[in-house]
Amino acid sequence: MLKITQKSSKVRIKKRFGLSRVVLVGDRGMITSARIEKELKPEGIDWITALRSRDIRRLMVDDPSVQPGYLLKDLVDEEQDEIGEISSDLYPDERLMVCVNPRLREDRRKTREELLTITDSYLEKIEKSVQNGTLLTAEQINRKVGQMIGKRNMAKHYQVKVSDGSIVWKRRTEKIKAEEALDGIYVVRTNVSSSELGTSETVEAYKSLSFVEQAFRSIKTTSLRIRPIYVYSEAHVRGHVFLCMLGYYMEWHLKRELAPLLFMDEHKDKGKAK
Repeated sequence: MLKITQKSSKVRIKKRFGLSRVVLVGDRGMITSARIEKELKPEGIDWITALRSRDIRRLMVDDPSVQPGYLLKDLVDEEQDEIGEISSDLYPDERLMVCVNPRLREDRRKTREELLTITDSYLEKIEKSVQNGTLLTAEQINRKVGQMIGKRNMAKHYQVKVSDGSIVWKRRTEKIKAEEALDGIYVVRTNVSSSELGTSETVEAYKSLSFVEQAFRSIKTTSLRIRPIYVYSEAHVRGHVFLCMLGYYMEWHLKRELAPLLFMDEHKDKGKAK
């Protein structure tokens, strides 16, 4: 991502790259709320990014007396890749596109239930060890509990009370349900108006980041394998980046020309249009 400073303003970006409009697309780790306020807004640069999970939870409100209040799961169809667009006082002058990936939702629910079942069995074993006197002190029991459920990041889903010679545990049902409500849901945010970029086009632009990730993966590991190389001066860094991009550019063109021989899908755009 370009770092926007006084030396790299919107005007200079447009002039340098011959662009008539600049809209930055970045994941939620790159284009954060802080960066939007400090760097992008002052320069008048438009952007497309996504909300973090904790920010999505702030929108998961089904109490109509709470403003803003949206029940996100009611905006999307679990059976289809539908998109629901909303607005929120938490994000003024922005559009929020609520999306659901049903396959990811099902996968996460299945994985969670498997981990919960495994954790239940571990806690039952610990309970039996306490009952037969193998584990006596609270310190011993806590250490065993931490070893069993901590490594799978499942402690947040359980309420465990331990004392000398005793352990009582149960699932935190409400917490589990709250996490399930977010399964497969992601929210794309942008300040680009709907008249300039439609809902589906905005989401598609955000999803296009996968091509960038694929390009970096190709450069670093799968195809070009240009790593690790250690450079220290600015000129060397620029030269290294240039050669990496040039190598990927050549690979991209070669794959397009040799698509029939490589059995690549040449009709993705046509299929997407249907």
